[in-house]
Amino acid sequence: MHQNPEDQDQLLNEAADWLLRLSHDDLDIEQLQQLQQWKMQSPQHQQAFDKMAQFIQGLDVLKQQQIKSQHPLIRKHIVKKKSLSKTAAKSLLLFIVAAGLIYQLPIQRWRADQLNAAKQWQQQILSDHSQILLAGKTAYNIDYSNQKRKIQLLEGDIWVDVAKDHQRPFIVSVGDVQIEALGTQFVIRRDAQQLEVNMLESKTKIYSASQQFKSFQLNTGQRARIHDGQVSVQNIDQKQVAQAWQQKKLVVNDMPLDQVLTMLEKYQNSKYLYNRQRLSQYKVTAVLPLDQTDTALALLQEQLSLQIYPVGSLLTWIKAKNNN
Repeated sequence: MHQNPEDQDQLLNEAADWLLRLSHDDLDIEQLQQLQQWKMQSPQHQQAFDKMAQFIQGLDVLKQQQIKSQHPLIRKHIVKKKSLSKTAAKSLLLFIVAAGLIYQLPIQRWRADQLNAAKQWQQQILSDHSQILLAGKTAYNIDYSNQKRKIQLLEGDIWVDVAKDHQRPFIVSVGDVQIEALGTQFVIRRDAQQLEVNMLESKTKIYSASQQFKSFQLNTGQRARIHDGQVSVQNIDQKQVAQAWQQKKLVVNDMPLDQVLTMLEKYQNSKYLYNRQRLSQYKVTAVLPLDQTDTALALLQEQLSLQIYPVGSLLTWIKAKNNN
């Protein structure tokens, strides 16, 4: 059965959570039983844990731990407490990054017409004089003809300034969601969790190619968030949105922490590992610098008392201090 990429991402993070806890913490029998219960929730849980554990064990990063327990199923997949060396951390990093690419990023991203790196802000002027500003990890394809103008956004954040052409509608395709405009400005943010459209000027028509939701019009000063076919619309200060983009800031108001981390991750090279479900319970109201993500993370750490463990330069483990 096909698994939702978002669910796969969650399992990947949770499996990494358990393995890092096993490598750094002295877990008691009750916690080991919790691990076994987690693995028994579904075959996908067990598979996620096994694949990661087998890889790490194969590189001799972690060795099997001798646990005196009445539960042979618990003993079977326990690994020894051992600090990660630079070599071990790099091996773990390579696996997690590779697994993340397999689970999350479509191969067409690397073949995209336009590709932007984590710490880059770029501008592209299209053949019709429409402009696209790119920020952070962003990728899209361009499909222009005599009848249409279409941008296929694969991932990332863009600011679109559409040149008027009444004969050729301008469409941004984001998976199933289609955003159609004639002449207008809007900001789109796409990640694994949701799609966000901010109207800065004029209006757009937004609809689902598979009719997952009813088409609607988004006007100046409105924001639409779309997730799993569910749509929410709210009023925004479009000038504040534009200013935040220009100043490379992320402005959030009572946003779940896991969503904030998803946005920040697009602007730096480190892979964030965290338990999405746990961190979603924390709400964030802040202005964070996207061009200084280490500073942004430090601000979140201070505000929410987070524990942050960098592993080399390309992996960062994040957890709440009251997590077991």
